[in-house]
Amino acid sequence: MVFFQKHGVNEKDLFRFFSLKNYQFPYHFHRAYELIYLNDGQLSVSIDKKEYILKKNDLAFVFSNQMHEFKTIGRSDITIILFSPELIGDFYMNYKGMIPEDNILHLDSIIDFNKLDSIYGKKKFFIFTMR
Repeated sequence: MVFFQKHGVNEKDLFRFFSLKNYQFPYHFHRAYELIYLNDGQLSVSIDKKEYILKKNDLAFVFSNQMHEFKTIGRSDITIILFSPELIGDFYMNYKGMIPEDNILHLDSIIDFNKLDSIYGKKKFFIFTMR
């Protein structure tokens, strides 16, 4: 079963981030982009029926309306970031309707999510992630 979440439908300035531990979430999709960052542990992420195994400092970038789910393997410490397409307007307009061949980024450094409390921290985060 797949279900639709309303993230990014009514909130054009949606930006939320939160942490989850040892969590799983069933197949779903939404208009908002979603970043699934693994702080520690292991996570199985399925995006459009492709399965990936995330390890520490890996990031899954789920595009708007891509079906996805995730499941902890053993244990996990996850940060979820949801944001509406309007927050990255140029990127959204250039890549609207497209999906990546590989949704996973292997990052060399840890992201400091405490800096996302200001608009400048959010902009810096997007520049870092989208490069």
